[in-house]
Amino acid sequence: MEFVARGFLTGSTDTSLWTIFKNGIRNYCGNTLPDGALLFVNILTPTTKAVDHDVPVTPNEIVQRGFMNQADLEKASKEIIKERNYN
Repeated sequence: MEFVARGFLTGSTDTSLWTIFKNGIRNYCGNTLPDGALLFVNILTPTTKAVDHDVPVTPNEIVQRGFMNQADLEKASKEIIKERNYN
């Protein structure tokens, strides 16, 4: 698992939030992206690793596919967002 905490719609790769957003996708990795180009809260965009690229997953898929249990996912998510917010 890889967790990326994002606070801005930036980037140029296929999995960057800006690319996702400009292609009209408004639900990414379990997050609803606002119609404007601003994020109002920091979000997590988890991925798994394939041979040559990242594969976006939702929090529900993480638990359903057995990568993490719900309690560990919630704890990790809170800690990552806390660190991203510099609290």
